[in-house]
Amino acid sequence: DVLSKKCENLSHSGAEFVVMASNTPHKVFKAVNEFCPVPMISIIEATKAEAVRRNVKKLCLLGTPFTMTETFYQDVFDGSGIELVVPSSADQAFIGKTLFEEIELGIINESTKKEYLNIIARVDEANRIDGVIMGCTELPMILKPEDIAGEYFDTLKIHVKEIVRECKK
Repeated sequence: DVLSKKCENLSHSGAEFVVMASNTPHKVFKAVNEFCPVPMISIIEATKAEAVRRNVKKLCLLGTPFTMTETFYQDVFDGSGIELVVPSSADQAFIGKTLFEEIELGIINESTKKEYLNIIARVDEANRIDGVIMGCTELPMILKPEDIAGEYFDTLKIHVKEIVRECKK
């Protein structure tokens, strides 16, 4: 309700579209979008479109534990031919802890980065992934494209490109 009201306020102020500039709040994107009087640009829809464009079939989704365990990402990807896989529960807990206690505070530890790469390697070994979705906008602070053997999806950059595209219309 709060976000829907904010969309109304933005619309009345002249906004031509609205964005949620992070992944986890997209849990309520569909519900908010129903009441938003202007179009909303989804970070997940933009990421899915980019993944389809790159013709990948299986991706590891990294993000907050909430993003990795809830279905809102998979719901958007359903029907695209792209399967999303996530790390184990223990690895999700590690990612959550380090996101909130280190990375979001600007603390980048090499040992944390090494463990993230180990997590990705385990997911790849079990699932033969084509790449990794940085499903938390802070993840590119610790994981760079050159760190990933497969496709690298920086959801923040993908979302910004979609926003710029919309502005040029």
